[in-house]
Order: sequence, then C-alpha cells, then structure tokens
Amino acid sequence: MAYNISNWRTKKLDGFKIRLQAIHEREYKVRLVKDNKVMVSGDAEQSEIKGVLHGTEDAQVIEVTDIHHSGIGSGTSWEGFKSVLGQSKGLLVAVQVWEGGDSMARLTIQDGQVEEEGIDI
Repeated sequence: MAYNISNWRTKKLDGFKIRLQAIHEREYKVRLVKDNKVMVSGDAEQSEIKGVLHGTEDAQVIEVTDIHHSGIGSGTSWEGFKSVLGQSKGLLVAVQVWEGGDSMARLTIQDGQVEEEGIDI
C-alpha cells in the first residue's frame, strides 16, 4: 500500500510563480481555460495547479492562484511535484497531513528554496 498525502492546506501564496517549462518537463497536463487562466494536472489523484499564464513564448510562467497535491499517487509522485515547485519564485506555505494523520509537515518554498518541517499539534 502506498503512503500518500491525505490532506493539503495552502496557507500562503505570495507572488508564487512556476516556469511553464518546469511543468512540461514532468509532462503534466496543461489546460488553457480562458483569459490566460490555466489548470495543470499532476501525477496524483488530486494534484492541481491553477493560475494565470504570463510572459513570452520562451519565458512563460504561471502565477499560481491555487495549488493542491493529495490522494492516490501523491506519495509516490511527491518528489517530482516538489522538484517542479522548487523551480519557482515567490512564497508558498502549505501544510500536509500524511496518511490520515500519521505525520504532518509544513512545506515552505521561498524563491526555489524548499524546506519541509515535521509539525505536531
């Protein structure tokens, strides 16, 4: 049985932008919705990045408005998803509950620097 993230809460997004090229490297599905809004589906059951596409064709970035990664496949795909998030600018703070509370972690990404810290309640 896989060890997955059962719950994800985004606590803070401040100018968080991900290079579109980083998303294409993982072969995630990218859908243009309207008005340059995009939805990216990752490798897990509930893996999604929503945002607005900016930039030129050679240097496009997604300004992230919402992000989530949990459910079936989230544990095995976590390192790949985290590598995409590590190719970012801005700030993301999220809390993850692994396997229904077995462990919890605070994820902080500031300008590509990824920190994961176990937390207790």
